[in-house]
Amino acid sequence: MRNSANLERIQVPLEEPSHFGLYMLSSSKRPAPPAPAVLFVPGHGGSWKQGINLCAYLAKKDALHYYAADFHASASALHSSVVTSQALFTAKAIERIRKLHSGPLVLLGHSMGGIVALRAIAMGAARPDAVLLVSAPLQPHPLLLEPRFQAVQPVSFSWDLRLVSVSGGPTDPLVPMHTARPRTGVFQPLPGARDVYASFSHVNLLFSRHSLHFLAQLLRGLAKREELKSSPWRQLLNSSTSTPLPAPEAFSSQSMGGEAVPLSRLDQTQLFPRSGGVFSFLLMEEPKPIRRQPESSTRGETFDPADRLNCSEAVLAWEDEKASWRQVEAISMQFPVKACLLQLQPPGEATRVVLTPPA
Repeated sequence: MRNSANLERIQVPLEEPSHFGLYMLSSSKRPAPPAPAVLFVPGHGGSWKQGINLCAYLAKKDALHYYAADFHASASALHSSVVTSQALFTAKAIERIRKLHSGPLVLLGHSMGGIVALRAIAMGAARPDAVLLVSAPLQPHPLLLEPRFQAVQPVSFSWDLRLVSVSGGPTDPLVPMHTARPRTGVFQPLPGARDVYASFSHVNLLFSRHSLHFLAQLLRGLAKREELKSSPWRQLLNSSTSTPLPAPEAFSSQSMGGEAVPLSRLDQTQLFPRSGGVFSFLLMEEPKPIRRQPESSTRGETFDPADRLNCSEAVLAWEDEKASWRQVEAISMQFPVKACLLQLQPPGEATRVVLTPPA
C-alpha cells in the first residue's frame, strides 16, 4: 500500500513573485505542541512528493510538523541562479515555519537540495536547529557545471548548528561517498549505519524501508534540543565517521572553500578556478538511446553502461600554450549525461588564475 498524507499549501511572504510553493504534509496523527518541524528541500529535478514516505515513517511514532518545498522540478544543478532563487525561498520558508511553530526545526536537504539548504541558512535571518543532508555534493563534483557555483556556497557555519551528512553508499553513481563528506559535522554512509548495512542509489534511499527507518530515527534525534555529545541521535552513528568540530574561533566570515567571489564579477565573463588553485571544466555529450533491455547493473537507469566518453582522448586533444596546464586529472561520469571532468593545475606560484575570453 502506498504511503499517503494530507496536503495543505502554506503561504510564504515574498518580496518578489515566485512560482515556488510550500506544503505542509500531515498524517492522521496530530502532532502534540510544541512538536518539532521538518522542512524537506528536494534536489535537482526533484519533487516535494519524494518526502511523502519519510513523512509517513515519522508519523509512526510521535508525529512531527512536516513541510516540503515545491520547486517544480527546477534544474538546480545546471545554473547557480536557480540555486540562489531556491535558497531565497527556502530562507523565507524557514522564517514562516518559525512563526507557526515554537518547537525545534530540522532542515532536510536531498542532493542539490542540501546545497540550497546550506545557502539558505547563510542568507536568512531565521535559522534551523539542525541540518540533515542526504547525498548532497558537498565537495567538488561533476554536477557543479560552472565556476559560478563557488559563489553560492555558504560563507560560514554556526558553532551551535548540528550538521549530519548521509551518503547512500558506493552504489550512488551521481554523488559518490567522498563528495558527501562535510568539512565539519558528522558523516555517515548508510552501509555503515546502525540497522541498515546496505547501499542505495541516489533516489532509492528516499523510498527504501531500511533507509527511511534510519532517517526517521535520525530526524527525531536531531529535533531534540540537547547537547551535541549527549544527544541520543549520536547512538545511531558510527563513531569512526565523525569529523571533530573545530573550536568556535576557527570559523570566520571567509568562505571555507576559498575566497568568496561576488556574482557580479563572475558575470563579467571571468572564470575563477576552484579552491586550491584548480580550474575545472566539463566535456559533455548526450547518451545514445537504448534500443534493448538495460543491463541489470544499471539499477534501472535508461542508459547503456558501455556508452561512455573516452576521457583519455579528451585530455590528449586539449591544447594549451602553457605547459603548466598540462597536468590534468580526468574524472569519467555518465549519469545523467556522458561527461569528463578535467581539472587543470595552474602554475604553483599563482594563487588565483583569471581567464578572460578573447576580444
